[in-house]
Amino acid sequence: MFRRGTSSGRVAVSDVEGPVLRQLAAYMYTLEAPELPSMALQMLAAADRYGLADLKAVCEQQVAGQLTVENAAAAAVLAERCRCPGLRQAAVAFVKAHASQVVATRGWADCAVSHPLSVVELTRLIVEPPADTRYAQAGVCLFSQTF
Repeated sequence: MFRRGTSSGRVAVSDVEGPVLRQLAAYMYTLEAPELPSMALQMLAAADRYGLADLKAVCEQQVAGQLTVENAAAAAVLAERCRCPGLRQAAVAFVKAHASQVVATRGWADCAVSHPLSVVELTRLIVEPPADTRYAQAGVCLFSQTF
């Protein structure tokens, strides 16, 4: 996008808010990731959109460390959209641990309206029982008896 340029010398970036865009541009010049907890979700989305893998990794860690009942659904949806497996795992685990609180938030409702298919997938993941690994770790076959 920036390499092509324009005849006016300006590039319109309509999908990123001003403060996030300023931090994104600062990162591209300095390669220093901003420490802005309030913008971590938006910065992650922008880093993914513009192919800034190192910034994306930093933002993914920031978002995972700042999960709350209000932002967990948005973090899980964003993790799915931006292909962030670590954040996805952290967000799903957080939502599982706080499911009744998370689904009662405005954040959950907003995600359900904006990204219904992602919320359906998230719901499936949070109600999915954990795999029973006790027998697999012990090397026991559950169906070894003959009837």
